[in-house]
Amino acid sequence: LDEVAALGAALAGGPNADIGLALSKAAQDAEAATQWMLEADMTDRGAGAAAYARLMALTAGAKGLVKAALGSNAPSRLALARFFALAILPETNALRTMATLGADGLYALSPEDLATA
Repeated sequence: LDEVAALGAALAGGPNADIGLALSKAAQDAEAATQWMLEADMTDRGAGAAAYARLMALTAGAKGLVKAALGSNAPSRLALARFFALAILPETNALRTMATLGADGLYALSPEDLATA
């Protein structure tokens, strides 16, 4: 996560500042979710595990796309990295919420409640 945040900061103020901002926000979301996971009990962590895994995958994927684009002379790679950063990477904010929601909602209804709903 430090590498993602550093890459985002390095792009700030330049022609790819929009990508840098998206990376920085994703790194913040991932860091916040990671801290929550480290402090939560096992049931709450389990409830948010799928969202957490997707959040981390999107963040790591964005870092890879951006680094590849910056190391390439192909404009299409930068266009792909920009699209991913601006259109897909903002999902990390919602995924952070989902990952850190906890298990209470999963256990709010009994099987009998679900059968009659």
